Amino acid sequence: MTVLVIGVPTNFFECHRGLRQGCPLSPLLFLWVVEVFSRLLTQTVESVTFQGLKVPIRTFFSHLIFVDEVLILGYAKIEYWLTLNSTLSKFYSATGNIINYHKSVFLVQNIDPSFQHNLNAVFDINIEILGQGMKYLGFFLKLNN
Repeated sequence: MTVLVIGVPTNFFECHRGLRQGCPLSPLLFLWVVEVFSRLLTQTVESVTFQGLKVPIRTFFSHLIFVDEVLILGYAKIEYWLTLNSTLSKFYSATGNIINYHKSVFLVQNIDPSFQHNLNAVFDINIEILGQGMKYLGFFLKLNN
């Protein structure tokens, strides 16, 4: 392994141990990995292969990340979600971090049942109706109709 110091690589050295829980470098490493994930999602959106949800004044939100909670927002087009699946695969192969599909959920609103079936074919994740509300960061959120 080598380290870049002001753009110049240092001498190579061997790694013998990984980071241990409680190591002062662990939070920094975690933030770097989350930043890589966020940038991968942003690249996917900028390449127009995935589109976030539009809010007023021409702003799109594709994802929100807070610590280890990730909220990905998008329209019900299977092409978008196939692209997202490819992005998640890139992230996994680069970092070794895999998504826990048992703790994940798709929250949907007014979608075609055929899209729901296609989504289940790509991702093995529970699908719930957003109108019933959702829990995010420990808070229960519900649409205000």
